[in-house]
Amino acid sequence: MPQPTYLEACATTAVEFDQWDFQLAIAPVRFAGTSGSPVSPIATF
Repeated sequence: MPQPTYLEACATTAVEFDQWDFQLAIAPVRFAGTSGSPVSPIATF
């Protein structure tokens, strides 16, 4: 059986809240002296 994905968890939450609009913020982690970093996505209903 396939494992649930983050997208499925987000869809389940949207059904529970009966809200389909959300804000997606993707903020990079700041490291001094670098040109790239991993991101930290946050979806807010």
